[in-house]
Amino acid sequence: MLEGERQRTVAARIGVTALNLLFPGLGLFRIGRWKSGICFAAAPFILVGLITFGLGFCLVSYAAVLIAATLAISAIAAIFIVAMVLTWRRGKMRRPVRW
Repeated sequence: MLEGERQRTVAARIGVTALNLLFPGLGLFRIGRWKSGICFAAAPFILVGLITFGLGFCLVSYAAVLIAATLAISAIAAIFIVAMVLTWRRGKMRRPVRW
C-alpha cells in the first residue's frame, strides 16, 4: 500500500462495480483505469458494427442472422462481466486525490 492510499469498503467496491451495469467500462473510469475503460466502452459498438458490416455484405438467411445476434448478445454480456470483474479486483485501494 502506497502512502496516502486507503482501502475501499465493500459497499464502495460494490457501488463502483455496479457502474459497469450502466455502461461497460464506467467503473474502470471511476477507479482511474482510463485505457481499460475506453477499450470496454468502445467494444460493444465495434462488435455490433462488425457484425452489421459483415451481415450487410453477404447473403444472409434467417438462421445466420439468429446465430449472429446470439453471438453478439453473448459477447456483449461477456464484456459487461469482464469489466465488472476487473473493476472489483482493481478497485480495492483508493488513490489519494491529487489536489
